[in-house]
Amino acid sequence: MAPFDFRVQVKNGEPFPLLEPDFMFGVSGAPKAAIDGRGVYCGTGAGLQLTNPANVVELAVINGSQIAIITAFGAGGQTNSKNVPSAPGVQHVRFDFAGIYRVKFESMGSELYLQTIS
Repeated sequence: MAPFDFRVQVKNGEPFPLLEPDFMFGVSGAPKAAIDGRGVYCGTGAGLQLTNPANVVELAVINGSQIAIITAFGAGGQTNSKNVPSAPGVQHVRFDFAGIYRVKFESMGSELYLQTIS
């Protein structure tokens, strides 16, 4: 998957779902992208569907309040969830297992932003 930076490759107000060559991305209940210097706003829930399964997915996120849970779904029903605590600045989340095809973002405090995927 080619690196993708939501802050520069998506315009604020672009309609959801975002359809890119390597993925589709959307935010629950949001008709269009809210982009600022932190990335794309994920609300309380968002989803990333990969066009082709990957064995490694790396994300750069900012979580401004409470806990966020990011879950990757892979081949054979394998899943892996990571808690992302509230912290200043960018946090990097990496999933490394066979056949990742979907990533789910859940935020308890509605302050989760996705900056980049690779």
